Amino acid sequence: MKCLEELQREPGDPKFYCPEWVMLGSNVSCHCNATRLGSPPATVGWAENDSSTELNLELVEAERNLTNYTCQLDWKRPGMVTVTKKKIYTLKLAHGPVQGGVWVKGPGNFKTDGLRKIELQCFHEPIVPPPVYEWEGGKCAGGNKRAVCKFVPHPVNNNGDVLTCLVTSVVDGKVSAFANYTVRIDCKILAARLGMLSSDAAIYIMKKNFVALNTGTGEARILNITTEFTSGYVAVTKANQHLKLNCEVFGNPVPKVKVYRKPNQNGSKFGEEGEEQPLEMSKNITEYRKLSTFHVWANEICGVTDTFRCDAENKNGEDSKYVTVRSNCTRVAKRNVSLIIGLHIVGVTSLLAMATLTMYFLRQRNKEKKWREYGMGSSAL
Repeated sequence: MKCLEELQREPGDPKFYCPEWVMLGSNVSCHCNATRLGSPPATVGWAENDSSTELNLELVEAERNLTNYTCQLDWKRPGMVTVTKKKIYTLKLAHGPVQGGVWVKGPGNFKTDGLRKIELQCFHEPIVPPPVYEWEGGKCAGGNKRAVCKFVPHPVNNNGDVLTCLVTSVVDGKVSAFANYTVRIDCKILAARLGMLSSDAAIYIMKKNFVALNTGTGEARILNITTEFTSGYVAVTKANQHLKLNCEVFGNPVPKVKVYRKPNQNGSKFGEEGEEQPLEMSKNITEYRKLSTFHVWANEICGVTDTFRCDAENKNGEDSKYVTVRSNCTRVAKRNVSLIIGLHIVGVTSLLAMATLTMYFLRQRNKEKKWREYGMGSSAL
């Protein structure tokens, strides 16, 4: 019985060894066999190649894409039905990229104030399967291996830089293509921020400061000091109104920022009267530019001005600017229980006084009426 089982042992399943993807125009070789041939031994091979265990295709053309090939096992037993097992291999052709079929989309002239982020995107003709990307010559936010590259260009040091998008096939790393993009910086926005200077002047200023940054000698400089209500260097607010004060500075190392508030009741210039009150800074951003936000209150007395001075200082220098906040005579309403109670008492008192006066006049009128009636009665008699 044991010998009979060994003589008729069933074979295993067919299997093949083929690449998942084949580059268009290349050669491919596949092997078909089984986990075990069984007893009596089964025959196994490619049905499309006279049951040969080897399938060799040369210079594969596009017409063969998605063609099915059958790895087939046949087990014939004397006097019994033949057992057939199949496993299908689908030929998938990969293609691309090709040089000239890759390009980068980005702004022709990038307008910046030194803080804006540029966005570049790498495009290409159809590539199967999807390729891998790599940006060379730049440092993209989130990594250099994406189709999109975003970064903040240096207004001077990055002007004229060439970034390369390299597209490579995942099937064959030797198949790749690339496209270049040249960064062109337009400093019009920067010029406006620096006081309506020309772009050339803005570039000169930025170059001077960025060179200083690279060498560690950037002097502290205040670019702007504003509130929400600033017009020039004067802000008009409601008395006792809450507002934000922004002080933007520049320099290397990043300057330390201090802001002082000085009440000024007679409209005199900063520093002539009042006591300076230092304020707490709430936020810092960027490496070479700092935006410091302070939460302040306008003077409680209408018609009075406050002066806020912003000081910036680092080891290479210091700078100072101020803004004047003038409170008008429209106060911000405040909930004051004692005031409400006082007004209520005054209102009740006023009503009582009015009622007393009304009663007095009514009594006087009645007296006059009675006297007239009495007088008229006497003359009749």
